[in-house]
Amino acid sequence: MIYLRKATMQDMDLIYEWANDSVVRINSFNSAPIQYNTHVKWYNRVMSDESVLQFILMDEQIPVGQIRLNIDGDEAEIGYSIASDYRGKGYGHKILQLVVDEVKEKYPDIKCLVAKVKPDNKTSSRLFEHEGYEMKYSCYTLQL
Repeated sequence: MIYLRKATMQDMDLIYEWANDSVVRINSFNSAPIQYNTHVKWYNRVMSDESVLQFILMDEQIPVGQIRLNIDGDEAEIGYSIASDYRGKGYGHKILQLVVDEVKEKYPDIKCLVAKVKPDNKTSSRLFEHEGYEMKYSCYTLQL
């Protein structure tokens, strides 16, 4: 069974590991490696911020990716990554589908999902297009 679960403080090191993956860094707008103490401060802030939703994608008992929603009014900006061992296996599609279901069910005030993708990140661009997002002002958007 593949599902999303809310991230916990115990996920801090796992998300740090995923965030510093070389492919993730290349596809991030800030490509510099993340220092651990910076990550700890950021993660503590994320976990206490009600306008941020952080989820872990699970395949049975195995964490395979993460997705974060930064909520601003009725919009939420998406940030996601799939663990290197699980890329190319359809988890990107699944995480985007599951987060839409989660938002529609539990966060009805969110009416639009936004994804900012670097122009050379063809994999994410294709993924968002396949999931029905539309390119608008150099972002992919999905009206819910």
